[in-house]
Amino acid sequence: MPIYRAHSRTKRAAGLLNCLLIFVYFCVFNSQDMMTIDQVLTDIMQLDYNSREMLLEIVQKRQIEARREEIAENAAQAVKDFHAGNFTPMSASEAIEHLHALE
Repeated sequence: MPIYRAHSRTKRAAGLLNCLLIFVYFCVFNSQDMMTIDQVLTDIMQLDYNSREMLLEIVQKRQIEARREEIAENAAQAVKDFHAGNFTPMSASEAIEHLHALE
């Protein structure tokens, strides 16, 4: 999937556009109607500039919220695993060595 690249002065807009492109990609390929990306983008481009900006911000905020939910779920699972005794106690240096071994 192509990612829009921009100069530093337009990085915010580029980030929002990249977010929208990813959103459109998943909507198209997870949809039973199977609209093409081109059809979705054509529909979006029929919106006025301010509406497109609003759409970009909405998608970006939803992405952020989805990531927060994923982090919260991972944290909740880690707490459950901790209480179930699924972790091995180790020193900080042992933990760092273990993390380096994962690379």
